Amino acid sequence: MTMPGAPTAAAGEFGPRSKGSIEISGVSRRFGEFEVLRHVDLAIGPGEVGALIGANGSGKTTLLRIVAGLLTPNAGSVSVAGAPPGRGLAGYVLAGDRGLYWRLTAMQNMEFFGGIAGLRPAEARAEARKILRFLGADALESKRVEVCSTGQRRRLAIARGFMAGPPVVLVDEPFADLDEEGCRAVEGLIRRWADLGGTVLYAAPMRGAGPEADVVFGVEPGRAHAATVWTSGR
Repeated sequence: MTMPGAPTAAAGEFGPRSKGSIEISGVSRRFGEFEVLRHVDLAIGPGEVGALIGANGSGKTTLLRIVAGLLTPNAGSVSVAGAPPGRGLAGYVLAGDRGLYWRLTAMQNMEFFGGIAGLRPAEARAEARKILRFLGADALESKRVEVCSTGQRRRLAIARGFMAGPPVVLVDEPFADLDEEGCRAVEGLIRRWADLGGTVLYAAPMRGAGPEADVVFGVEPGRAHAATVWTSGR
């Protein structure tokens, strides 16, 4: 684990633009009569990678969407890098290859989403090239998403989530659809973010389906709970 005093990315490099953190207190969420999350407490500090581990339907994605500001909890509070959700402080990587415009090239996607985050086109291109190179996806720059393989689209979706240096990045199933080389590249990117003071929280169905985490939270179907079930001792 990187200590809270770790530096953020240096000028000209890519990384979190400020230190990250996630604080979840007493969060509950219902869909109609079905209670998906109940009284969830969870804290992840700067320089930490957290994992939500649980079966499909256990509430992992719902919790990620709440942290991303896409869902409002029925009870409880959430803080992302010291602010309420939805303030542009969290990048969110959806499961699979969703979240990309398939008729655009990889670089056109990165320019578009970088622009939404406040980057000028030239800034977005420069940052995208660094992230794509880190992920071994730089050869995809001028390729339309629709003709990319499933694994290639997954690398592009992950690259999009890290654009513009969000201090917090949320990743749903980080290793899905990736070969061994792709898994290593994604793990390296996530660890880089933490080493530079960012915070990463990912969801996976089982241990080993995501990078080594500093803290792991078990999620039971129908009721997420906040008990830390394992720490790496990094």
